[in-house]
Amino acid sequence: MNRIKKRLGLLTGLLLLLLLVSSAVLMPVLASPYPYDAADAEVTEALNYLRGQQGPDGSIGGFGPSAWVAMAIVAAGEDPHDWKAGDNSIVDYLADNAAQATLATDYARMVLAIVAANESPTDFGGRNFLSLLQATYDGTQIGESSLLNDDFWGVMALIAAGKSPNSEIVENSVSFIKGCQQTGGGWGFDPGASWGPDVDSTSAAIMTLVAAGENPGSDAITQGLAYIKLAQTDDGGFYSWGATNADTDCLAINAIVAAGQDPTSSGWTKNSNTPIDHLLSLQQADGSFYRASGDPGFSPWQTTAGAIQALLGEPHPVKVLEPGEEITWNFPSSSDVFLAPTPNNGRPYLGATVVLPTYTEPEELAGVYWLDEATGLWEYFIPTFTVNMLTSLEPGEAYLVAVSGPCSWNLQ
Repeated sequence: MNRIKKRLGLLTGLLLLLLLVSSAVLMPVLASPYPYDAADAEVTEALNYLRGQQGPDGSIGGFGPSAWVAMAIVAAGEDPHDWKAGDNSIVDYLADNAAQATLATDYARMVLAIVAANESPTDFGGRNFLSLLQATYDGTQIGESSLLNDDFWGVMALIAAGKSPNSEIVENSVSFIKGCQQTGGGWGFDPGASWGPDVDSTSAAIMTLVAAGENPGSDAITQGLAYIKLAQTDDGGFYSWGATNADTDCLAINAIVAAGQDPTSSGWTKNSNTPIDHLLSLQQADGSFYRASGDPGFSPWQTTAGAIQALLGEPHPVKVLEPGEEITWNFPSSSDVFLAPTPNNGRPYLGATVVLPTYTEPEELAGVYWLDEATGLWEYFIPTFTVNMLTSLEPGEAYLVAVSGPCSWNLQ
């Protein structure tokens, strides 16, 4: 009997051990609920990788990638001014190298990063990036007429800088973007989608429309999301430009989030995999994200920055300034030259910088003049000139405004 009891005891112990082992094997490893928190290992390891890549000049991966990294830092709740290598922060690097920006896409990227870093887009590194970006607008669209990516990022940058969605430049650019949507719901790199629509462009378009106030349930956004869904592969990622890759995953995830959806929901699950699953499969041991398996891509710094935003559920623009109060300057017919501001005569004080041109200039506006007392020279803004010395109106400054007849100027 004792032997039987002992055997039963051994069998019971073995059964309990097997149950424990099988439970450990079968118990799924639960991922963090989406969106991730900045304290989650996946995010902290990515941030640590980027911090370890910072050069003595403050840069991380060069001029372009540094701007995207600065946005990711802010998305994670940190201050990019505190990210330093020696005495130089990543913000210092961007300011010191501001002259490298020459294209509309450069200006847009800089405005997005500058606003995120709590700096002024009208005075950064000795340049007025908001004015530079607006100067690429041709009355219909932003930047090169043969491209669409500069319109996507240009509009997002304008919204980030506090430009009203109802302003002419935003409304017309958004109308141009919507007019370039293809039959299948996607957008391409260029207006006619010469290479076909792609997930990257479509995702940027969706973020742009949402940022500009488009209802996420609108036909344009709904059809755009449907196009992205069709491009989802069995591993949960998205196929674009020849491969399923992390860069495309990040843009698609950000578009999904911007539209108010959860990228880990059943609607975005394929073959039991979500876009987040695929993105995380490309995170390396050092915390970085590769573009594809075994392929770091052209910029692991930019890819890692994009992954941080995607995991945190922080689409572009990362930060948006509130649109400034609209002010109208009135010019009656009693004179051709007026002093502004003069509140008692219909020209109130400015509460914030107004970038010129505003694209609301009345046709009667002949010019605006400001005396630089440091040099004794007059600077001017004349609407018909392609190059002007005066690029913004500033609070606390006085201007002479010349008009050809009675009019009102809505300053936005």
